[in-house]
Amino acid sequence: MKKTNQTNKIMMFSLAFAVLILISGCGGGSYPTLHATPDGIGENPPPIPTNNHWSCGFEANEGFSLGSIAGQVGWVISDWKTADNSSITITSDMAAAGTACMKMDCPTSSDRVEWWRNIISAIQTNTGVPDVPLKSVTFRMKVYRDPGVTVYPPDSNTQRSNLWFNQFSYAPENPRYIEFGDSSTDTKLHATMMNSTPRIWNDAGWEQIAGRFIEIVIYDNFNEGVRIVWYDGIRVATVPIYNSSKRYSTFGFGYQALNPIVPANLGKPVYIDDIDLSWEIAQ
Repeated sequence: MKKTNQTNKIMMFSLAFAVLILISGCGGGSYPTLHATPDGIGENPPPIPTNNHWSCGFEANEGFSLGSIAGQVGWVISDWKTADNSSITITSDMAAAGTACMKMDCPTSSDRVEWWRNIISAIQTNTGVPDVPLKSVTFRMKVYRDPGVTVYPPDSNTQRSNLWFNQFSYAPENPRYIEFGDSSTDTKLHATMMNSTPRIWNDAGWEQIAGRFIEIVIYDNFNEGVRIVWYDGIRVATVPIYNSSKRYSTFGFGYQALNPIVPANLGKPVYIDDIDLSWEIAQ
């Protein structure tokens, strides 16, 4: 059966997204040194504008209903493991505000070398961002990570943070200039930038907070080639980025139970709420 253009677009993005999530490396690339902070940006994130923004709180009055997010209000699921639409749902179990949020829950891990086949992605295909050059994009979301610990290996005395068992990332569509998420070797978040593989790190990362919703704000200035990240109200990173087209449309969240690479059910859910995307059109 011939795939539609939209299906091809989603599949290509999903593959790029999968590769972005976990390939780590050093060296290479053509990025300049860290840029200065753009004018008008201080220690606090930019305010949400009254226009030029798109938001999603996963509430009934936005058109959402409890159950699989697949096909709801522009969201699609890309699942490299199986066609399991129950892996990403709208749930009333928890919410940063209102009564519902997105739940990403696919605990199964594998010992297969094709680690990307264990990734599930929630992709938003209709943000309303115009297809024109942009000066900047500001992305906000609230994320809840499990605060518990798990004994691993079984019958041992070793307790590991549940963050260790999960990988979570945010990535816009091509051009592939960033990844935001864990690496396979730590439980920190990183404001990474991307030109081509290997990935280049420009920050030491910051420790994740578990047990409550945390707001993450990511400001990308395409004119200046700089990304700034705020985590739980604190400015934590400034790194250079590159987007020659200065365009932005689709974005997605990726999740997998990666550590350890064994056939097991150790992954814990990730909850996402109160997404807001705003943009400035280039002059």
